[in-house]
Amino acid sequence: MVGDDDTAADLTQETFIRAWNSLPRLKAPRAFPGWIRMIALNMIRDWVRAKRPTEPLESDDEDGLEKQWADDAAGPAEELEITEQQAQIREAIQRLSDDQRLVVVMHHLEGKPVAEIGRELDIPVGTVLSRLARGRDALRIKLAPYVEE
Repeated sequence: MVGDDDTAADLTQETFIRAWNSLPRLKAPRAFPGWIRMIALNMIRDWVRAKRPTEPLESDDEDGLEKQWADDAAGPAEELEITEQQAQIREAIQRLSDDQRLVVVMHHLEGKPVAEIGRELDIPVGTVLSRLARGRDALRIKLAPYVEE
């Protein structure tokens, strides 16, 4: 969600520190997955708000998109086109609202079912579906100039 492995690692570490310090306030142990995910999401939101004006949306592409789309037999022109497409997709995902980005990443990149996302975020399945639909629509609009008919 932050587009950079080092930043993600730092935020993950800070999330676990914050969770450890707040653990006595967790009343329902079954809620732990959603609780820690919300701590992580809040850490990401704080980071995005603090860094958005100065941080580029590009990263060193260790997120698997290159491996997913790269063709071993692709030449330099095709590889450049793939790299540019990946950058556009990353940028479009980064520009989604926090709520939309979270469910899009969880569902499409992490492969989680909608019901599991709802349980982890402690929101109704209908809310997950509407955020997913709005996120997809926003991505479709943002990426339309890059898609050939």
